[in-house]
Amino acid sequence: MAFFLTKSCFVHTPKCAGRWIKKYLQQSVTITDREYKGTLGEKNHEHYAPTWEELADKKPFAFVRHPITWLASLHNHRMRKKSSYATNGHWFGEKFPLEKIGDNDWNKFVSNVCEHPNWIQEYFDMYVGPYSDKILIGKMETVEKDLLRILDEVGEPHDKNKILGKGVEPHRARPLGTQTRLRQLSKKEINSLYDTQKITFEKYGYTKDFS
Repeated sequence: MAFFLTKSCFVHTPKCAGRWIKKYLQQSVTITDREYKGTLGEKNHEHYAPTWEELADKKPFAFVRHPITWLASLHNHRMRKKSSYATNGHWFGEKFPLEKIGDNDWNKFVSNVCEHPNWIQEYFDMYVGPYSDKILIGKMETVEKDLLRILDEVGEPHDKNKILGKGVEPHRARPLGTQTRLRQLSKKEINSLYDTQKITFEKYGYTKDFS
């Protein structure tokens, strides 16, 4: 899913405060075409990013979050939605890269991710990758500040008073299922995730610490 604004386009990376951003963009910014839904392979996929041609002259921006909390949130969401690997055989969709990585068991899922270096970046690149270094990136952990910075940078008219004070606090934004998964991680698993997915940690300026 993407929102086309007057001068820019918000590309929704899954599990990165997209619902919050969508809500406050609707309240504080002029949205031209409401929303865009592209396709992933042969199936509609609400998060898929527009092409450069579809963007025209609009500046793309997106949000990311700490790779480990993102992974826990993703697994919690998949299990909560009952789109379990054991049930339907497709955790992310038949056309999705490395689709067989999914597993109902959280620690097994983490192990699968660790066996595929840079998998988290491959996932993020489905949304932010097409724009290379031309996309503006904000962090979920500082969503208010970063959203205002981005809107200012692209020259997007907005009402900052409808954004200030409404941010997603990192701890409050974590559902119980996500918190439980994070508590279950061993130091060895955390180190392994960092080592095998280091490109994402370094690219977006994260350390191992997600507290």
